[in-house]
Amino acid sequence: MKNPVRLLLETSAMRSSLLHRIRTHRYFPWAAMIAALFMVACVHVWQRVMVVELGKTNGRLRLENAELLDETRKVYSQIARLSLASRIERYAIDSLGMQPVGADRIYTITPSDKPVAPRDELGGVISAVQRLAAYMPVVAETRAAAGEVSVINMDTLMLGQEEFK
Repeated sequence: MKNPVRLLLETSAMRSSLLHRIRTHRYFPWAAMIAALFMVACVHVWQRVMVVELGKTNGRLRLENAELLDETRKVYSQIARLSLASRIERYAIDSLGMQPVGADRIYTITPSDKPVAPRDELGGVISAVQRLAAYMPVVAETRAAAGEVSVINMDTLMLGQEEFK
């Protein structure tokens, strides 16, 4: 009786899938745990390598930022030195041959006291209406009677800014 039962178990084991046989193997849980630990270790090492690499990049960028700030300070200092009035005056006299202007040759222009003409408010209103009419759609009488009039789309952002001053 043992022989036919054993033969039946062996044939059913041969017919079962390879995945099922691997899952039911007695060392499968241990192998799965070792594989999971190996994957966790790989991720941990990768993470540490990335942290170190990003730290190096951060340090390099901080150094570059400090160098750029120092260079900016130097440029501002040079601009301040070059824009001194005494330096510009000396350059104008030496290089361009200019002479300082005496007090007798300096003129002051003052605005005249003429009364300003009052604004033409009616002209301003007419001008505004004409500018508005330039952008209004023209509708034929037949289209208006048929109800085909579209909504007027007034977008002031599309118009030139000088028109509304």
